[in-house]
Amino acid sequence: MMPLWVVLSLVSLAANAAKVLTVKRLCGGIDSRLVVLTGRLFSGVVLLPLLLYRGEAMPTEPLFWIATIAAAVITAFASVLFTEAVKKGTLALVIPAQAAVPVFTLLTLWCSGGKTPTPAAILLMMFSMAAVGWMLYANHRGETPAHRKTFYAVLSLIAAALFGVSTVLDRVAIAHAAYGALAYSTIWNLLSAALLGIEFIRTKTTKKNIMRKILAV
Repeated sequence: MMPLWVVLSLVSLAANAAKVLTVKRLCGGIDSRLVVLTGRLFSGVVLLPLLLYRGEAMPTEPLFWIATIAAAVITAFASVLFTEAVKKGTLALVIPAQAAVPVFTLLTLWCSGGKTPTPAAILLMMFSMAAVGWMLYANHRGETPAHRKTFYAVLSLIAAALFGVSTVLDRVAIAHAAYGALAYSTIWNLLSAALLGIEFIRTKTTKKNIMRKILAV
């Protein structure tokens, strides 16, 4: 019988693939911040009743909140970059760049002293990054200046680096809360939605003020 974690991983993979295709096909004209905000808010609203049903108090560990807030900020920015790359880039370039997430996770653990990779892991990381680098170089070399698509693959790679860092923060936060994964996922989604909502409103307000000044001239 297939282990539960394998089943859940396959379900997550299918859900992510569906999300990418939905964003690519249906969300081209929607602000990327609004797309990510909607997803985070929906997930937070679904998870919150489950957390409350458990009857657990809100986490009070300072390290939990530091890690969760940092992860919410980093992943909000990374998700907007990735969504923008999916909407405007070539999926054959944008998606493979996300394969670098585990590499950046290991590098973050290595740099923070949390885990030293084995020689085999270092070799595989080098091969993985070399493959991504060659993909970007080979595609960029054949592009015309008017049809640059490598830019969006680079956005995806930057997002992968940020996701790699946030994965380490995920582990820290989950380890410092009762029902760690559920508490973290709920609070992280709601914090991310709040941050994106504030940024979206701020930007729209700024644009309206600029337009009023232009029209008043």
